[in-house]
Amino acid sequence: MKFKFLALLMLASCVLPIQQGYAAVKAATVAHVGDQCLREGKVAPGRAIDGTDLVCMKATLGSSKGELLWWYSKLTPIKIFEIIAPIVSRNSDSADVIASRSADRIGKSIGTALKNEELIKDFSSKNFTGGSGTWALSSFQAYKNRLATSFIGSQTLINNLILTKSALKLSDSKAIAQLVQEYEAIAVPVNSKYQTLDQLVNDLRGNPKSVTFIGGSAGGVDHVFMAKILNSLNIDPKLANYLPQNSGFEVVTKSLTDKNSVALSTSGDFVAQVNAGKLRVLGVASPQKLPWSKAKTLQQQGMNIVFGNWYGIFVPPQFSDADTSNFIHLLDVLHNSHIWLKTLSDNYWSEGYVGQKDFVAQIEVQTGETKAILQQLGF
Repeated sequence: MKFKFLALLMLASCVLPIQQGYAAVKAATVAHVGDQCLREGKVAPGRAIDGTDLVCMKATLGSSKGELLWWYSKLTPIKIFEIIAPIVSRNSDSADVIASRSADRIGKSIGTALKNEELIKDFSSKNFTGGSGTWALSSFQAYKNRLATSFIGSQTLINNLILTKSALKLSDSKAIAQLVQEYEAIAVPVNSKYQTLDQLVNDLRGNPKSVTFIGGSAGGVDHVFMAKILNSLNIDPKLANYLPQNSGFEVVTKSLTDKNSVALSTSGDFVAQVNAGKLRVLGVASPQKLPWSKAKTLQQQGMNIVFGNWYGIFVPPQFSDADTSNFIHLLDVLHNSHIWLKTLSDNYWSEGYVGQKDFVAQIEVQTGETKAILQQLGF
């Protein structure tokens, strides 16, 4: 009997090979879109990202077409889609511009992946300049008859809306999903006296003014990250020195020439110089270790901080419920696709997928937290 059971297991492994890029075979009770399934036509009640049902069927689109997967029974590709990303204009090399270019790059990457996965027929990208990104949001929210349009929002935009005291709110658009997360990191030159995060923490506790942080624009994501670090140590963030730079590139360049500095930026900005042996990352603000970094997370080192610059997709307020539901399903399929996972890896982006319901709640929480920290910093 034992040998018969082993033989059946071996036969099953031959018949049901694991497909690369997606999870292994999953039962209906734990299924997600793109997972493999066994019995065509079986339903996974409520397992879709929006609480609707998934069906075990042959995938109808993209790089997994024809594979037996948990899928949406109705999935309608969008014909032509426009993606808007904000570009600010107050300084062509400012940190806000760089972040906005990142939004543009991420928007184009999302569009390309959607097209390659046959989830849209084609796309165009458009940028609005000025107003620290608020003009782009204002123009987007004013659209009345252009439903096939989306907007790339981010943590950077939340900061800018607060800093400029804008009456605009991201919540006045329909949030669809967060797709990308760029986690913050702490880096120092290899010849820095700080070999570990604990050594930096000891100096901050002894005399916070003795530490000079280098990061992006004043009031930006890096500055808020610094405040979170100091708040976790019960230190007033205004006591530390913060030198704002015009871009992540300048943050890295400045840190290489100042062995006493502590650089703050998204983790991907440090990869090249870490690999070159010129910078050392003391910790990353991610929930797990990042695949391109040997550094421990801040949580692993006793500092309960998970933070970074996220990017998500929004659609106009007048998007119909049916169109909204279809787009939610399209992005749900995209986020676990072969092409999108490779796009994330190639750009040192973290998989930061958050579905609509949780994304809406997250934006509200993060807006409140950001506002409180910026007030604490004197903005």
